[in-house]
Order: sequence, then structure tokens, then C-alpha cells
Amino acid sequence: MILEFFKSNFLVYFYVLLYSAFSVLGISILKTQISNESLQSVQNYFLFLISWKVIVASVSIFVGMFFALKVLLVKTIVVANPLFVTGNFLLTALIGVFYFKNVLNNLNIVGMLFIIIGIVLISYK
Repeated sequence: MILEFFKSNFLVYFYVLLYSAFSVLGISILKTQISNESLQSVQNYFLFLISWKVIVASVSIFVGMFFALKVLLVKTIVVANPLFVTGNFLLTALIGVFYFKNVLNNLNIVGMLFIIIGIVLISYK
């Protein structure tokens, strides 16, 4: 029963994964870039916006939105939005731990498991 549910929704979850991956990649690039910049003036801000890394990040986020639209074609917003939030949250946590060297404690990990269980329950019919 549960296996059939995941088989029938595989493409949706794959699109959510791609949406999350492109979105988190773009946000991670922006986070790295904004940490290295001094945006004290309008000129610095403008130069930041037209830098190639910020443009790549923006394109990545835009590509992610394409996959979000694919999900919205087959799922209601009530189901799709929690999927997007969870995908972004989990990938952001992983990037935070492995790239930005953030530390998660046991309570954080238990909370993430509850989020995953909640999303499965919300999207299950």
C-alpha cells in the first residue's frame, strides 16, 4: 500500500527534489557571495547583482521554479507547498552541515524526522 503510494508519486517527489536542489544551490551561492561583500553603497549593491555568481544563483533558482510548476500541475497547493518547504528545509540543513559546517543536535534530527513523517501523512490519500 505505501509502496504503491511512492511508486505513483515518484515523479512528483523527483520534481520536488530537483526544485529543492536548484533553489538551495542558488541560495547557497547567494549566501556565500553576500558574506564576502560590503553592500554599503548603491554602486556596490549593483555590482553585486550583476556579478556572474549572483546571476548563476538567480538562474538556478529560476530553473527550480520550473520544477515547482511541474508539481503544481498535478498536486494541489495544500500538498505541494509542504513538499517544497520540506525539501528546501532538509537540503538546506544538509548543506549547512556539510558545507557551512553547522552542527545539528539530536533534537534537531528528531525534529527533521517528524517533518518527514508529517509530509508523508499530509500527501497520503
